Amino acid sequence: MHAIAYVRVMIIPVALLLMVAACTEASDDDDGTDAGAEASPTPVETSDEQTGESLGLEENDVASVPCEVRELEPPRDDAPETDLERVQEWQETATTFNDVTIGQDGRFYIGSYRHGSVLVLNEEQQLADVWTDGVRNSQPQIETHPDGRILLLQDNGLHFFEPDGEHQKYLSMFDGDAGWFPEYGGLGVDSDGHFYVGLDREEFLVKLDEECSVLGRWSDEEYSGPVAVAVDGNDLVYALERDIGRAAVSVRDGADDVVGEWTIQAPDEDAVSASITGLPNGGMAKIWVIAEENPDRDPQARAVAEFIVEHYSAEGELIAEWAATDSGAPEILAQPLGMTVEADGTTHIVDHAVGEHRMRMHSFDSDGQFIDEWRLDSDEALCDFIDDDARIGGC
Repeated sequence: MHAIAYVRVMIIPVALLLMVAACTEASDDDDGTDAGAEASPTPVETSDEQTGESLGLEENDVASVPCEVRELEPPRDDAPETDLERVQEWQETATTFNDVTIGQDGRFYIGSYRHGSVLVLNEEQQLADVWTDGVRNSQPQIETHPDGRILLLQDNGLHFFEPDGEHQKYLSMFDGDAGWFPEYGGLGVDSDGHFYVGLDREEFLVKLDEECSVLGRWSDEEYSGPVAVAVDGNDLVYALERDIGRAAVSVRDGADDVVGEWTIQAPDEDAVSASITGLPNGGMAKIWVIAEENPDRDPQARAVAEFIVEHYSAEGELIAEWAATDSGAPEILAQPLGMTVEADGTTHIVDHAVGEHRMRMHSFDSDGQFIDEWRLDSDEALCDFIDDDARIGGC
């Protein structure tokens, strides 16, 4: 994998944070270990049920997946006009940045749920472009393809963009009223351009190529999903099942082989696993979030009191750890979600929160010290870059 083909996945909606904030009792893991103990990997004994079943497939077996390669249809002439007042009202409470990747051109690409768009920042972290073609108001996962294209996973499929914003095609995997791509599913891509999608069902991980051929499926009846997915610079695939106080990780070599399984105990009894990303030099990074008390369930309130970033080797060894409150940042992110890590350890995290804390990205050095903040001051700042004013209510 190219050093700047980063992979991550982020899954922690506001409702989950509010649920965590309401928890008052400590939770212990199955063997009696205190979930609030210092984070450390715990080996898991391998069995057919734990590793999941890998199904033998022919290269072009697509029978169980309603997949189709499509191009965007042109706008309908009779399409109803957008109710801009309703759009503005919705955007007042909509969560914002969901994911971030760095392209091979050194630019930042941010998937925004609030705006139904991809925001492009130049290397100086200045807004350079806004893409709306093919982008929906869903929880997008965004990745960089080894050939430089930008990939966007949404609830209606996987979209391919050229670095200049031209929409190339998308893999439609929508099955009736239940989209096959879950809105909070995970996305990873390896150096061969194969995709790994985390699902919220027993069949928790699927490997595809961009012609919709299924190259692998893995099942486990114990997985409740949705499953977070990441691919590191050595093409090892990480699948993580989250829970309050702990997270279970399985590591695959991209084929059928499970090369490692381990669990991670949270650094705090109420911490929730928010996101994971593959490290360019091998291994996995993840975010734990600790919710702030919010008895009134106010979605505009700050959602996170603390977040902690950890780095693990493929064997599950904790190799780095830092906390946002020790980073020197003037204010911690209200709801950290999307994350990407550069080869030198520089970490960029976007804020998914609503209210006054929204629309920003923080950067940290390899020791977890705050470097800089990029902030979108208002929706109107996007207006110069878009043709369709239906996407941004303030334009």
